[in-house]
Amino acid sequence: MRYLFLFCLCFLQLFAFDLNYKSFASDFVQTVRSINSSISYEGSFVLTQNEAFWQYKKPNNKQIFIRKNEVIILEPSLEQATVSSLNELPNLSQIFKQAKKISKDHYEAKYQQIIYKIELQNEEIKSIAYKDELDNEVLILLANQKRNVAINKELFSPKIPPHYDLIR
Repeated sequence: MRYLFLFCLCFLQLFAFDLNYKSFASDFVQTVRSINSSISYEGSFVLTQNEAFWQYKKPNNKQIFIRKNEVIILEPSLEQATVSSLNELPNLSQIFKQAKKISKDHYEAKYQQIIYKIELQNEEIKSIAYKDELDNEVLILLANQKRNVAINKELFSPKIPPHYDLIR
């Protein structure tokens, strides 16, 4: 769970690599491999310059809302909502602006001892690969990317059912 959370936090700043968008939407498949296991997550997300909404569909339904210094995670299967503050969001925008071009569509960026490998296709981010602080290999594949799509602002406002456990 921790690496998913960190990925979400980092990814919000990732698209500073190209700031020419008001909104960005994409489907994703995130695969996390450790020495003994592998798990894949599927879903979609929508980003603006200030907010993010993540919808995990597989293996479990989960919604993640990121706004300024707050993260709210809704987990319907657990009937719980987790509200957290972001004390320190990594400034990956500077990292990705300084990413080194390795070849035509491949870049590398380093942040806090983690090397991110970024692959582009048709000037869009196709994949991001890195080894996290727990030594897991993480690969995120993007598909059906759309820039500057019209977004209902209500999408970024979580609706926490009154019977959910609230964890702070």
